[in-house]
Amino acid sequence: MCVFWLSHLRDCPARRELGLAGCRSARYGASVFCSVVLLSGRGHGQEAKAVASVAVEEPSVASTLSARVVNRLVMDDFMDVAAVQEGSRVSIRFQNTRYRDRRRALDVAAALAQAELGAEHELVLVPTQAGIPLLTAIYAPAVPAENGRRPLYRISMRTAGFPPEPTTRSPHGRLDVVIHPWFEGKFSNTDPVASRTGIAPELRMSLRTGLTVSAQALFTLHDDIPTGESRVRPGLLTLNQRLRLWDVIWVSATAGTFNPDRYGIDVEARVYSPGGGLSAGAEVALTGAASYGARDWYFASMKDPMALADVAWRELAHGLTVRMTGGWFAPAQPALRLDVSRQWGTTEVGFFAVQGETEANFGFRLIVPLVGAHYGRLTRFRARSAETFPWEYRYHTRSVGGRMFRMGNTIDDEVRQWMAQ
Repeated sequence: MCVFWLSHLRDCPARRELGLAGCRSARYGASVFCSVVLLSGRGHGQEAKAVASVAVEEPSVASTLSARVVNRLVMDDFMDVAAVQEGSRVSIRFQNTRYRDRRRALDVAAALAQAELGAEHELVLVPTQAGIPLLTAIYAPAVPAENGRRPLYRISMRTAGFPPEPTTRSPHGRLDVVIHPWFEGKFSNTDPVASRTGIAPELRMSLRTGLTVSAQALFTLHDDIPTGESRVRPGLLTLNQRLRLWDVIWVSATAGTFNPDRYGIDVEARVYSPGGGLSAGAEVALTGAASYGARDWYFASMKDPMALADVAWRELAHGLTVRMTGGWFAPAQPALRLDVSRQWGTTEVGFFAVQGETEANFGFRLIVPLVGAHYGRLTRFRARSAETFPWEYRYHTRSVGGRMFRMGNTIDDEVRQWMAQ
């Protein structure tokens, strides 16, 4: 009877009702009961000795605490969750697939974890993207605040003590269908405003640690601008690999088609100061022009280089970012670009100025959140709206100086969203 009971609890069919920690407690209780029964029957033959060997050992306090914390986050639909305890420090990795606002996801994960931890524990949260750690949020051990939560102590770009990748709730192999709206406008002093609008559904999937693939199509719903482009054409068709080197350098390599009219390969590297306030990056690419006409599509040879270097300073308390970028922009246009932006959660407003070889330009950039503060559970398939809608206005619309093509979120885009106030 004890053999059947223990083997049955090892699979734990009531896992959903009990949770991970509850299953461990049930198995331990069963093992204690069976041990008592078997000891009382000592001397009744070799069968009792054989059965006693299947008793489950008592889990350590550290493993039970880590299991309870992991169970809390998994039940709230976080993915890639793992926890490790070293003394009073509890480090937790997780990937957010539920909340549009990354900072809200961090707050929710902290509240769930703190509900299981005592005031003597130091909480360390490490958000990930496709299994790659982004930053570290540290909550110092202290008496809980009046609202029941400890305040965020500091942000660090180092991830020492990063928990190993878990085997459950992996983000890989899950198809996310993301619907993006898009808009292009042409403004003039004499002619009325002309515009193009449409939607761009994107299929997005993480294949393994750091490797993601995306396929997007642009559908034109309204068109006042006679461009001659097909009303259905490719958007982002990319294969992207990200990794961290020596815990201080972020690298992103992308191959495919980029918006609005380029294709090729692109490699970006970025390094941050320990607190994330200062960063520097470099980006090189080799691209060619892509044209998607109503009758035929055309791809020019990949002979247009791009080489950029930038330095950025971010005032974390108010979300103010100042960035200076210089080099050869696509397609091989030397220019210097200054960006100043302010971020509130998922909303961002910024201005830029460009000095090219022969002309200057300026404009503004706007990023606004779309509907849906949180999304459904990411199983094998999910459809949802995009998190934000970005738009950039250029005073001289025909000027290409200082223009950067789009290929999804850059490294700094993703990191800044987790730092938003």
